[in-house]
Amino acid sequence: MEEDCDIPKTIKQAVELYIGDLDDEDFELLTQSPKSYMKFLYSNLERKVIKRCSLSRENIELLEDCGSEDMPIEEAAHIIIKKLWEYCQ
Repeated sequence: MEEDCDIPKTIKQAVELYIGDLDDEDFELLTQSPKSYMKFLYSNLERKVIKRCSLSRENIELLEDCGSEDMPIEEAAHIIIKKLWEYCQ
């Protein structure tokens, strides 16, 4: 079970956590994909980001930082993926 300190509460913390665990395939996706491929990135990274960043209804702080505690988990993941992409450019 993950310790609470490993659960990101902000988009910045989520990006830092995910960047620290990037495998070569994800790194290449994020660094080589133009902005027009964002939908492709969402479909390829969504589940990984949800799992690694502990995106769930229980992580209210991260959902609020993404925009709203009531937003769909997938939408919050897309916001984090976009920030990951921006970080890698």
